This record gives sequence, C-alpha cells and structure tokens, in this order.
Amino acid sequence: MTEHLPQSAIPKIFMKSHHNLYLSALALFLLVGVLAAQPQLKSLSRESLKRDPTLKKLKILHVKHKLPASLKNTKSTAKIMKQLGFPSNHESHSSLPNSGYQCEIAVHNLETGKSQTIYKPKGDYYVGHLDLHWSGTKLLFAQSSKTNWRIYEINIDGTGLRQVSQTPEDVDCYEPIYLPDDRIIVASSAPYQCVPCWHGQDDRFVANLYIMNDDGSHMRRLCFDQDHNSNPSLRNNGQVIYSRWDYTGMNRLFNRPLMSMNPDGTLQKAIYGSNSYYPNGLYAPRELPGKNGQFLCILSGYHGSYKSGQLVIVDTNTGFHEEKGIIKRISGQGLNIEVKVKDELTAKEFPQFLTPYPINDNKYLVSVWLNKGATDKGIYLADTNDNVTSLYREKGYFLVEPIPLMSRNRPSMIPNRINTNDKEATLYIQDVY
Repeated sequence: MTEHLPQSAIPKIFMKSHHNLYLSALALFLLVGVLAAQPQLKSLSRESLKRDPTLKKLKILHVKHKLPASLKNTKSTAKIMKQLGFPSNHESHSSLPNSGYQCEIAVHNLETGKSQTIYKPKGDYYVGHLDLHWSGTKLLFAQSSKTNWRIYEINIDGTGLRQVSQTPEDVDCYEPIYLPDDRIIVASSAPYQCVPCWHGQDDRFVANLYIMNDDGSHMRRLCFDQDHNSNPSLRNNGQVIYSRWDYTGMNRLFNRPLMSMNPDGTLQKAIYGSNSYYPNGLYAPRELPGKNGQFLCILSGYHGSYKSGQLVIVDTNTGFHEEKGIIKRISGQGLNIEVKVKDELTAKEFPQFLTPYPINDNKYLVSVWLNKGATDKGIYLADTNDNVTSLYREKGYFLVEPIPLMSRNRPSMIPNRINTNDKEATLYIQDVY
C-alpha cells in the first residue's frame, strides 16, 4: 500500500529538506576551508616509517603540556606560548610566571604507540629544558617553584629525583646541560641585570651561563654579557654552543649570533651571525652527529616569536654571515631560504617549528605547530629530503622537546685553562672583522 502525503505537508517537507541540504553544503564548504588552511606537508608513508631501522623501537623523551580550556579558542600566540613556558625572544624564563602550568615529562614508544609519564610536579609548576645523560639512563630538567626556577635530576624510570641547583630563592636556574665530566652548565638570572629596553624591571632579568658541580656546588659565572645567553648545548668536540643577544649598534634587533666556548668559559667567540641583519636570531642550536660545524637550528625573528620559526641547517664551514652558511631549510613544503630584514621575521609563518633534536645527521625530531588555530603541537620526523612526517600527536596537548631515548658517545672533556686562585689573567685581542 502506498502512503500519500497530504498536499499541505509537501511545502513544509520540501523546505526542511532544502534547509538540510543547505546546512550540509555549508558544512562541506567549511570543512574544505579548514583542510585548505592545513599546510600539506611532504611526508613519509607509514610503511616507510616501519621499515626505517632508525625508528625501530625508538622511544621519545618529551614534555607534555595541556592547554587550559580558557585558551582553547584564543588566537593569541603570546598567551599560548607563555602558557607553555616559552618566553619571547627578548626575554628569559625569569620573565614568566612560576605557576599556572599543566605539564609532565613522558616517554612515547613509537612501536607500541603508548606513552608513560616519568615525572609530574606536585602543583601547577613548569617542568622542561630536558637534557639526557650520555648513558641514556637519567636526565636533567628545570622546574619552577613558589620562589624560583631550579635544576633537578631524575632517572629515566622516574626514580632518584634530586635537586641539583642550590642558589638563593631569588636566583633562577634553567636550561641545564651535562658536560663530559658530568659537571653542569646552566643559564641563571644571578647577574641581576636587564636588557636596556626593560629599564631595570625586576621581573625581566637576563640569563648568563654558569658552571657547577653535579651537586650544585662551586657555581661559577662563565659569560659576562649585558644581555641574554640561551639554549646551550654540547658540540661534538666538547665545546659549548649557545645563542647570545648583542644589544649593541644599529642592528641590535637582528644581532643574536651563535657563540662557542670551552666548558671553562675560555675561547668565547661568535661562529655565526655576528654583525648580521639576517636572520634576527638562531635558537636551539644542536650540532649534527659526525658533522662538525653543521647545526640544526630554529631561525626566528625578534618580536612576535617565542623561540619558534623555521627549521634550518647552518654550516659554519660554508659561511658565517647573513645567509651565507644557511645551507638548507626543512619545511615539508619545498620552501627555500628567503632573506628578509624585518622585525617580526617568522611571527606569522605556519607551521612553526621548535625544539629540534637530531637522531642522526639526516633525521631529526622536532615539534610542529601546524597553524594558529591548532590546539596541539605534535612530534614530527624531519629529514634532509624535506619530509616532515607526524609521529605522535595527542588532541589538546602540546608536545615539545622531543629527544631520542638512547645512549650517545661522550665527547672528550677539554681540560681547564683557568686557575681560579690566580689574581692575574691573560687577555687576547682578536681581529673582529
């Protein structure tokens, strides 16, 4: 039996059907818009990842941040990045609040797809600035407290937590790294000085680099700079590389050279970018294994960025000024180095790369923020063929500071060249040009 609709119902049903079609079309249009906004990154297939011996059974140490519900709809890069514990490029961690974070240290197993928390602070304090020991069995990290920022050490299984730094409560320490003899270099606010544009504000202290024993004793200043030292890491030859802001001259907005020194503070010199207008800054430098003078870096601007930007490889054997030694940009989109002299050099670029770490000389772990509307940052595999492949993402979480959980060769320790009991010093003057 065929059921016939009354004539009066047809217009209503037609209108409802038409309305549903309109909503479906609108939803499809919006979905296409969202997908179009997502950058299409060149990436490796899942089969390629499974066959890659580099990734087989790889575990990734990282920091996991949960973005508060109050910020999930914000478009402010500043609010998001500071909530994740990333100061702007002209600040250090002394400029950030000590509390208000939701973060933990975790390990993700690529083979099983499971993650395990190693350490989560009691309270809403920051944890980060991971540095894995050569043995792969323990790590250093920074944690905020009610009064200051401190350095801790913990075993990779979550046992053996101990505080390393022993500074007064009004002195901060962060960005720790192990030296080959297990002493530690940290960035610290101990100098109690500010960059000129902050006019001496007590919550805007710069950080200079210090050395200490593995129990925090005998802390000694290595750098005597007016402005920030940041992102120290150890080179293949046992020297230390770091970023320094030179707030001098006409190009003070653009002058953050890569510096190198011996662990005792001697032989400090710029190895890239001195007196350059491009790029504004190179952050998170890490020398590639077996490639002396080649560094994986984040190329960034001055204002508007938070130690994030483009992923590049710098070769100091090729050049040391402007773009001369920037031999590769890895974007997943086939983008090349584009020289621009401007303040907010990378502020509006997406995807944003940050906290890179080499697995070997041609494969790297890096955190990627795909677009400004994304409520997560994932861990990706980048390579010299310009592939940028997603390895691990978790909705609502920003995953940063990925480190391959493996043992590494311990570099040779460069002998000390100083005598702290000597009242005289030898000064060398080098041609600055």
